[in-house]
Amino acid sequence: MSDAFPAVVRTWLAAQCKRWSPQYQLDVAFFVRQWCREWPEAAPTIEEVERYVAGRRRSGSRLNTERACFVAMCRWAATRRLLISDPSAIWEPVRRNPKKEPTSFSPEEERALLSVAPEPIARLIRFALLTGLRAGTLRALTWAMVEDREDGPALVLPAAVMKARRDEVLPLAAAARAVLGSRDAGRVFPRVHSYELSRTFSRLVKEAGLRPELTFHSLRKTFATRLLDRNVPVHTVMHLGCWRSAEVLLRHYAARSALSSSRALLADALA
Repeated sequence: MSDAFPAVVRTWLAAQCKRWSPQYQLDVAFFVRQWCREWPEAAPTIEEVERYVAGRRRSGSRLNTERACFVAMCRWAATRRLLISDPSAIWEPVRRNPKKEPTSFSPEEERALLSVAPEPIARLIRFALLTGLRAGTLRALTWAMVEDREDGPALVLPAAVMKARRDEVLPLAAAARAVLGSRDAGRVFPRVHSYELSRTFSRLVKEAGLRPELTFHSLRKTFATRLLDRNVPVHTVMHLGCWRSAEVLLRHYAARSALSSSRALLADALA
């Protein structure tokens, strides 16, 4: 290795961080601090990585996310000959149950959830249902991104707040603009943090007596499902929800709606 391990890690972070969302940058910065504290000089050996992983697994940390960062960092450094060997080869992912697809809300479940949600969170939930935006984008949304144009309100979203890392201009429904209320300065949804939002949403779902598999991301699937149920073209739904792939949209967000629509179109064509 040509440099001390912390220097290699920080060089990788500086070279790659511009490609990530602000929230992911914070997560990776936390991991980097942990690595530099654990290995302040030479790169870790396989045995040291094994002990570190075992400890992190017991502590219940976000091991799979940290593993992905560690592997990416080691491969980046190894290709540039900053590391003699790749210590990430032993870092195996945590075995988990298969990831469940996000479940959409029914109208009854939506009303039950809103009935127990305090107003700041209820406002956020209503806006998410009407726009399909991800939690990270909603947290970063500022009033400067909300434009009241002559042809209707719109969201002008910079790449920094989007998962796809590209600028987007999205039309805003009148109902969604009404949810936001009067203009102000700063963030549209202040005091909303990622971990607090996740815990608060899970608590509200439990208080409302809803299915435990419903998450904040389920609001995004609900948005797509309702549009496709109303026969909105797939390419339009992709634009409104900022999906880059029709396959991802139909397979993971609205497979049931797409199947129902296909059957209806087939029945009409053969009638």
